[in-house]
Amino acid sequence: MYKLMIVDDEPLTREYMKINVPRLDQRWTVSAEAMEGTEALTILQNEKIDLIITDIKMPIMDGLKLCELIHKEFPNQKVVILSGFEEFEFAKKAMTFGVKDYILKPIVKSDLKNLLNDMAIKIEKDSNREITFKAMMDLSNESRKQIVRNFLKAVVTNSYIEVKSLYPILFKMKENLIESDASIMLLSIDEEVFLQNSMSTNEIHILKFILNEMVSNIFQGEDSIKVFCDDQENTLILINIDNNKDFNKEYSKIFNTLSKAFLDKTGITISCGVGEPENEVLQLHSSYQKALTILKNKLIKPQKKLYIYSEDNNNLDKILKIDDALSLIKSSILNNDSISYNIALSNYINLIEDFTLSNILIFGIHMLKSLHGLDSTKDEYSSLAMNKLKDLCSSCNVDLTHTQVLSIYKEVGNLFNKSYNKLENEGDIVSTSKEYIYAHYKEPLSLALIADKLCVSPSYLSSVFHKNVGEPYTKFITRIRMEEAAKLFRTDYKIKVYDVAERVGYISVKHFSHIFKKYYNLSPSEYKTKFTLDI
Repeated sequence: MYKLMIVDDEPLTREYMKINVPRLDQRWTVSAEAMEGTEALTILQNEKIDLIITDIKMPIMDGLKLCELIHKEFPNQKVVILSGFEEFEFAKKAMTFGVKDYILKPIVKSDLKNLLNDMAIKIEKDSNREITFKAMMDLSNESRKQIVRNFLKAVVTNSYIEVKSLYPILFKMKENLIESDASIMLLSIDEEVFLQNSMSTNEIHILKFILNEMVSNIFQGEDSIKVFCDDQENTLILINIDNNKDFNKEYSKIFNTLSKAFLDKTGITISCGVGEPENEVLQLHSSYQKALTILKNKLIKPQKKLYIYSEDNNNLDKILKIDDALSLIKSSILNNDSISYNIALSNYINLIEDFTLSNILIFGIHMLKSLHGLDSTKDEYSSLAMNKLKDLCSSCNVDLTHTQVLSIYKEVGNLFNKSYNKLENEGDIVSTSKEYIYAHYKEPLSLALIADKLCVSPSYLSSVFHKNVGEPYTKFITRIRMEEAAKLFRTDYKIKVYDVAERVGYISVKHFSHIFKKYYNLSPSEYKTKFTLDI
């Protein structure tokens, strides 16, 4: 129930409001009344009032003075002016004291009803905002940090929807991410080092996790530094630096601390790309992209570990040539053009200055990542290619020739050739998808995961699957799971529902039971009972 106070020196007006307000809107009651402003202020100081409706002309303290004092002492208090046509200039002046609405005398019931409804809606909205704000303030420190990390990841990866949803939350949390200028530092594990150390390619994920945890711990409590990850699990650092300080010197200081700590901990080195400073948080994507670009300097000067972006960097032209060569390699694979593929590979190798084992690995890893477009250890082809690259390089002589390198890259690239070209038509795509579903329906599955395995887009896979199978992917996998569940119930009447749920790929028994009943019009228990009776 919302509380209203009527302030008017006319008893008849006050009586009219007391009778009609609850009749017109049951959410409201006239809980207080006053004859003039002084009396109203006294009541307001001792009682919470949701809305004040006040006349303008009153003895002792008029409505304008009351509005002025309320605006100073109770800035969030909602006030409505009650005025006649001849007093409209006074009503306009009251607007300067935060008054948003007015109602004319003589009072018309329909106008009063609309006013009460509008004010109730405003109060509810304000209440929801207050609850949300309080919830933001009550969030644990770790929860607030996670929101910041998710937001920064969304910004650098251009995830518009996430940015749009998280930005207001950060605003309510009063989280200021950039003081003046800030840059993105991108830390990258030197994968060629652990390949030379005969480590498993699967260990890269563990090392990335260790790096992120280590950096987060080192900068714990540093308000000017935020640590988060991109969508490839690389550790990123948002660093605010005082404009009076030497930026490059600060970057070097931070990187030296981190690289030494990680080397001591794991025996593996790291490299770092630093983007240009930005003064707007939503522009950090640009700093991140420049950090990625400048980190490619590692292909040209691998002995250097810290690369700071600069428009006049002499190596940017060569980086562009490397990117162009990789585009031609990928294009020839997609077009299944072996002649262009050999030429493109040869041109790429010509950009390697020294055929040392380390350089061959660095360029090879970069090629594999570019071909896959994601983390080079993320699927079976990438993992196989990385292991093949490691094995071929370790079996070669110290001094490699152009022909040997071409042979190595061709062999590892052929694994991607197979992954891109083994599915030549829709029928192959659909049959391979179905085979994968039959083999993995007991595991968490998504259309995006299967599309990634087949190197096609999720939307394309969804379209060809529906067209060729006659039902959407979601219905197909549900049918497979439900038919298998029913088979389990029929073959073992003692089997538990939660066992069946788990064996057909459902984490939640409740969710499984809901789907099962929707599919068979019987709950799992009813189905078991019916089948047992039929026997």
